[in-house]
Amino acid sequence: VTVISGCTDPNAYNYNPNATFDDGSCCLIAGCTDPSAINYSSNACFDDGSCVMPVNGCTDPLAVNYNPNANVDDGSCCFGDLLTIDIQTDNYPEDISWQVVNQNGTIIASINPASLALANTLYTWDVCLSSTDCYDFTITDSYGDGLCCAWGNGSYTLTLNGTVIGSGATFTSSETISNIGSCVSIVNGCTDPIAINFNPLANVDDGSCIYCSLSASTTVVD
Repeated sequence: VTVISGCTDPNAYNYNPNATFDDGSCCLIAGCTDPSAINYSSNACFDDGSCVMPVNGCTDPLAVNYNPNANVDDGSCCFGDLLTIDIQTDNYPEDISWQVVNQNGTIIASINPASLALANTLYTWDVCLSSTDCYDFTITDSYGDGLCCAWGNGSYTLTLNGTVIGSGATFTSSETISNIGSCVSIVNGCTDPIAINFNPLANVDDGSCIYCSLSASTTVVD
């Protein structure tokens, strides 16, 4: 008699109707068997096609960069203003650097010269900015010939919350896009309403407030 080993359980996913000897291989648990899937089941022995592959991104609907297709939160959620920087490099990408600076002079984000290695390539960065601050973006070319057009056709574009706010290509050593975000012009003056020189338009108190106390006097003439 020929012995055919296999799964003899009709309820198993790998049931073998020709098997005459059960070899213990019966598989009764279906699920996702791909370890890279977010719903991978280590107990499953039969792949049922249910695997869901990870999509990294922001999963918070309240964020400005919410990605409805993302199923793995990568910590990129931005709850202020989202500045997207696109740079198409020329033939010498290593010359390019940039920085985003707030109104206090603090560098919020930047790259150094030689950070970019691929010529004629599009690089993209997302920078989350405070919605109550004002920023400048400066791009610099260490060789002094910009991104276009003697040594390639490079360019850059700035997008704030989906709206293009600046672009360029033919600068020399550097170029700056100013007043990005919530920018308010500084007006120095007296900001105290009880001062006699109160300036309702001032938003920075310069210490010039003057306070005058008036007293009445009476002179009696005989």
